[in-house]
Amino acid sequence: MDLNTYKIYWRENNEILQVADFQQIDELNINQNTLTFLTKWVLPSSAAPFLSFSEISEGEILSVNMFFNLDWPELDSFLVIGTNGSGDPICIDKNLEEKIVYLNHDNDFERIYINQDVYKLASSLIRYHQFISLLIDSSNLNYERKKFTDESFEELKSDFLTIDNTCLDENSFWSSELDALLWERDHE
Repeated sequence: MDLNTYKIYWRENNEILQVADFQQIDELNINQNTLTFLTKWVLPSSAAPFLSFSEISEGEILSVNMFFNLDWPELDSFLVIGTNGSGDPICIDKNLEEKIVYLNHDNDFERIYINQDVYKLASSLIRYHQFISLLIDSSNLNYERKKFTDESFEELKSDFLTIDNTCLDENSFWSSELDALLWERDHE
């Protein structure tokens, strides 16, 4: 996917892309690919499943220590780019090849893997959004969720593995989210 296609997708889906104007680019000490993504591609202000990237628009990327006003040296290498629905920071892990993770703040900032890089995160967000959009029945304006087939679920999983062959590893963010979709379908 190219930059223009990416931006058009989110615009057509009424999502605001967060414009990043970082004052401290040199201080971030991140690779050029990540920096290009954050300043040119950017992330939507919000995206399923209950993710927010509005922190990016504030003009500064903070470490987890700065974000939570902590003093844990091991958290200095995590740069906050968003939050999940539980308020856990979504981060770039500078110590581990700038992988995207979230840190479970209720569990001593346990590191939970999301994607290999910001580009794969962006592609995963779009694929998940496409899948969820097909499940929402807005024809009767009550926005009920339709059931999905095993085949469409397997296609979703296959697409995720094509985007990022490690994103469905055990205990990863996307693995948990897809498990939750399946559980919800089968138990509600």
